[in-house]
Amino acid sequence: MTVGVRNVGYIGWRAIKGDKKHTIIRNSAVAFAAFGGTSFRSADLTDVNFSLANLKNSDFRSATLTRTCFQKVKKLDFVRPGNTYLKHTELRQLIVTGNGQEKNFDREDLRGINLRGANLVDSSFIGTDLSEACLQDANLSRANLVQTQLDNTDFTGATLTGAFIEDWNITHETNFRGVKCEYVYMRFPTKENRNPLRKPDNNVEVFADGEFGDFIQPIFDTLDLYHNQDVDPRAIATAFKELAENNPNSELEIVAIERRGEDKILIRAKTATTANKSELSKEYFINYNQLKSLAEKDFKALITEKESQISRLENMIKTAFERPSFYIETYSNQGDSIMPEASKKESNFDLNGAQLGGGLVNADTVNAEKIGGNITNNAQEQKQNETEANNSAVKTILILASNPKNTPQLRLDEEVREIDAGLQRAKKRELFDLKQRWAIRVQDVYQALLDFKPKIVHFSGHGSGDDGLALEDEASKLKLVDTEALATLFELFSTTVECVVLNACYSEAQAIVIAKYIPYVIGMNQAIGDEAAIKFAIGFYNALGAGESVEFAYKLGCNVIQLDGIPEHLTPVLKKKS
Repeated sequence: MTVGVRNVGYIGWRAIKGDKKHTIIRNSAVAFAAFGGTSFRSADLTDVNFSLANLKNSDFRSATLTRTCFQKVKKLDFVRPGNTYLKHTELRQLIVTGNGQEKNFDREDLRGINLRGANLVDSSFIGTDLSEACLQDANLSRANLVQTQLDNTDFTGATLTGAFIEDWNITHETNFRGVKCEYVYMRFPTKENRNPLRKPDNNVEVFADGEFGDFIQPIFDTLDLYHNQDVDPRAIATAFKELAENNPNSELEIVAIERRGEDKILIRAKTATTANKSELSKEYFINYNQLKSLAEKDFKALITEKESQISRLENMIKTAFERPSFYIETYSNQGDSIMPEASKKESNFDLNGAQLGGGLVNADTVNAEKIGGNITNNAQEQKQNETEANNSAVKTILILASNPKNTPQLRLDEEVREIDAGLQRAKKRELFDLKQRWAIRVQDVYQALLDFKPKIVHFSGHGSGDDGLALEDEASKLKLVDTEALATLFELFSTTVECVVLNACYSEAQAIVIAKYIPYVIGMNQAIGDEAAIKFAIGFYNALGAGESVEFAYKLGCNVIQLDGIPEHLTPVLKKKS
């Protein structure tokens, strides 16, 4: 009997310590240890400081732990964590010791965690939710913050030198006050593209104290009006002027005009802090699309009274097209304003006498402070480009990515980056619009189909043959989706979806059923490795971007696997609607 009791005690102790071998009984072991302890169950512990406290036997089930401080607390392994982040052994160690150097926290839900002063050098937070987290004075040197969610995150005094910030999600509530940062990387390097896009561009230059906050500010504190097809400079100028007139309290002021690719334009405009950017964008594009559809005589009649002001902005946009290194250094408040009279800020476009700078801006950016120079325009070439864009409708490609916490890690971010890069390089890139949804749940799938009306749907993740595709539940754990139910969903969207790519192991089972309703469906007839899956995606979307058919793109994708010497080129299979 003594041996039996000792064995149970040992197993219970190992479970509380986080031994994976005994995690099944951990809840009951902790429940026994916490019997009679302090209860914080369902309590709001926002900003509470438990530093140095002994928390043995405490109950944190359903508690709110936003920015709650657990630095150097004792006996945290003996609390009852419920579904809070305290249930993870590695996170408990992190918040107690503050040492997360070289640790991997990819795609974890760390919303509201308090890592003040933590050592996070070389740590990875790819796709991690750090919204509302406290990172004050934390050292994030060389940290990987690719696609990290950072809404209302506090970086006050933190160090970000050498961090990778590609596609991180910051908002106007993200606090960068006092951040220490000499340089950052705008892209995470891959084998195919090793250029990390260092900022500042000059490798011997660094951000001065407080300069990084100013550098990053325009990225999230502007109204961004992205024009990705059939760009009409005159309609843009007219629509923006009318938007400013209709919304004087929004204090619209253009700060940059950026050329993206060969024929896409991004207009960035500062707004009042109270402005509703979503509504402004919606109003702008409704008007812009209506203006583009007007006959020439109707358009001229509409803008007669506003001709001089509108033509200046129109010329700016044309200049951004024609001179990729056109940089606007100064700004003159002369002539008519493109802003409403009620606005105190005037943004006037005087194009006389200013200088054109060659090769100053590699990002094709026009920063609107002072405009000038002789504006030229190749109308013939522009008209030809617009005609070609009109001849083909833009196809939306929807990427749905899923890698539940309790499944093997996949290189989904690399796959999506390669798809995006291939389309950006493609001859007919203007015909495709890439949309992404990560960590997808069932409701995310049909909502994305409703929102984007895609022509091509690409799933990246795990498959389980007849058991279904692996999505995520509310806790980011594995949830298999029934094949018939998934096929029925695609049947509902069969009038818009033309092709489905299931880049997941054993997904041929789903491809066969979905192909009853969708013209082209690609699945995998066995397990497929990360490398082969990525190579197939590269070949497939490069071909589509070049204007080839789905069947040709499928064949090229298989061939790219074969060319790379990977013996999985027969794994992808194409199913066609009969």
